[in-house]
Formats: sequence, C-alpha cells, structure tokens
Amino acid sequence: MKIQAPFWAESKELKHLFCLLDDQVRFVGGCVRDTLLGATPNDTDLATPLLPAEVKERLEPHFRIIPTGIEHGTLTVLINGKDLKKAEITTLRKDIATDGRHAVVAFSKDWKEDASRRDLTINALYADFQGNVFDFFGGIDDLKAGIVRFIGDPSARIREDYLRVLRFFRFYARYAKRPPDKETLKACRESIEGVKKLSTDRLRGEFFALVSSNRAASGLKTAVDCGYSEFFFPVSPNTDALERFTQYCPSASVMWRFSALLPFRETTRNEFSKRWKLSKKDAGFLLKTGKEDVYSSCAAFSENGLLRFKERFEKDAETAAFLAAAVTNDARWLSVGKKIKDIKIPPFCFSGSDVIAAGVTGKRAGEILACVKEYWLSKNARPNRQELLSFMATLI
Repeated sequence: MKIQAPFWAESKELKHLFCLLDDQVRFVGGCVRDTLLGATPNDTDLATPLLPAEVKERLEPHFRIIPTGIEHGTLTVLINGKDLKKAEITTLRKDIATDGRHAVVAFSKDWKEDASRRDLTINALYADFQGNVFDFFGGIDDLKAGIVRFIGDPSARIREDYLRVLRFFRFYARYAKRPPDKETLKACRESIEGVKKLSTDRLRGEFFALVSSNRAASGLKTAVDCGYSEFFFPVSPNTDALERFTQYCPSASVMWRFSALLPFRETTRNEFSKRWKLSKKDAGFLLKTGKEDVYSSCAAFSENGLLRFKERFEKDAETAAFLAAAVTNDARWLSVGKKIKDIKIPPFCFSGSDVIAAGVTGKRAGEILACVKEYWLSKNARPNRQELLSFMATLI
C-alpha cells in the first residue's frame, strides 16, 4: 500500500534527513497510523537499522541532536521546519529480557524483528519517504476494520510491559469499531496485579490519555468490565455521564472529564486526588466542580440562580452547566448551558480594603465582606458601589 501525499512529502528538512541516512530510515507507529486515517499526527517517530552513534555522526553537522534516550537507541532531532519542529529516531531493537516494567534491549537490523516487539498491530506500521507502507502483522486491515489487537499472544505482549493494558484501553477507545476478542479481555483481566506494580507516574500519563480520548467512555467501560474500576477510581465511575459530557463538550479538559466520572462527594474526590498525586490546583478544581449543592435541582433555573452560577464559574460556567446536564441527566441544564454565556455580570465594586478603611480588621472584616457580596448577589448584582458602602455601614 502507498500513502498518497503524506504529511512529510513537503518537508525539505525531513527529505534532507532521509538523504543523509541514505534512506535507511522509515516513519513508524502513530505517525503512519494517523496519516493513513487522514489525521495530523501529534508526533513524528522514525526507525533505522543504523546505530545511534552513526545516526548522530551523519546528522549532527546539519541538525541539532539531543540524546534523549540514547541507551535505548533514541535520539531527538530538532527539525525546525515550518510545520514540524522535531522528530525522534530510534535504532531497530529486539528484547533480550523483560520484567513487565522494563526491557533489556539489543540493537537489530531486522525490520520485522523490531515490529514484533511492538504492542498493537496498528502501531507496527512503517513507511518510507515515498509513502510505501510496510505492514508485517495486518495492521492496515485492522485499522480499516476498527480492530484493536495485540501482536501475537496478548498475555505474552502484556507480560513484557504491563502498561500495555492501559494502552490497549486507550487505543480501543480511539480506534475500535467492534468489541475486543475474548482472549484479549482475558489477558487484561489476568494482568491486574502486574499493572499494580507499575509506578503512579508511568500509569498516570497513560490513564489521563485514555480519559482524554474522543471515546473515553468506551475504553473505560471495557476497563471496568475487565475489573479495573477499583484500581482507577475509589468508587464505580459514572461512564454514562462521561459519554454524555463528551458529546456536549468534546474539547473539555481531562479534569472536567474526571469531574463527570466522580460522584459529587468531597471525600471521594480527595481520595482520587491522593491516589493519582494530583497537583493542589487540580485537586482544588475537582472539589470546586464537585459540590452537590451547586447543582441542586433548582440552583440555576431562576434569574438569581443563573447569576450565582455564572459568578461562581465565570468563563467556565457553560462547561459547568453541561457537566451538570451530563451527571444529573436533566435536560434543563442543557438550556442553562446554551444561554449562560450571554449573561453579563457587572463588576463587584467593593473589596476588603473598603472594610478596613471603615475601621474593621481581622476575622470580622472577612465576615462583613462576605455579607456585602451576598447582599449584592441577592439583588442580582444591581447595587452600585455607593449602595454597597451604605449596606456595609448597617453591619458595623
């Protein structure tokens, strides 16, 4: 098979790179897969039978080379082209030993041997600069049919690196058009203990990529069916809510998606944040978007309720309303989401310095500031600054 007009065809820099390596190099993996699907790849990966030292020697006079993973045969080449800034080039490899977390590799000259150590058939595709595709394990047919499967024995592939379980769920969510085969599901179920041995740092990147995918709910439902619910979440995830939410907000960030999956319960969200070592900012976001009283049945269906909702979430109010629609399955929230972006709230022309200027300090100053803001909100944000100062005077 030949790719017509691949994305790299117009790149003078890549053409130069291929010439410098005497065309002993091919595009590999996701960039070939996505190009076949007509999508723009996120990364450009290359493979070559040449050893890293020779690749470096040939390219360095013309490109800047960074030895990002030279012990595994990987160099990063700074392309600095118009649409492509870098590419990773890795020497062909074969596994010598694996323990489910790390692999001892040796360099190889055999393209099929390199392909056989990859995880999925759709990720073991190679292409030369002319667009000719090299497919050793039926990846092109699988891609057309929407089949996501391991190369060879699923259990053997997973035992080489248990992270492949999460990669399977992620690629299944993105590319599958039919249910996974029983052998693959069985291998995933039997690998839970191996997955638990992986570091949170390794797992988090793959897990977040899964939840960020365009059909994340499908991948997560498959993971839940394989027994991974308690591993990923403190309680069963609301995959139906996530499915609805990604329909309403397909570009929503991963934290918004987690907020759809988790119940509106502070303890559960804190437990999830601790499990995945979330930053203070992300943990706070999950708490802010997960307060049940904010989404109570009548919270935002009145004029004052809409204003309070908009004031709380500001620029994110539309997304928050669609989150509520997804979680509660209440169509009224869809109406809120569609109209709340047009609501304009005047500035709150009052601050703590006004309270301090009136001679009040400490805890009482904070209490008065909160009372003034509540008064302003209760009046649909209509009181002006002078009216707010007058109201403050009644509290002192």
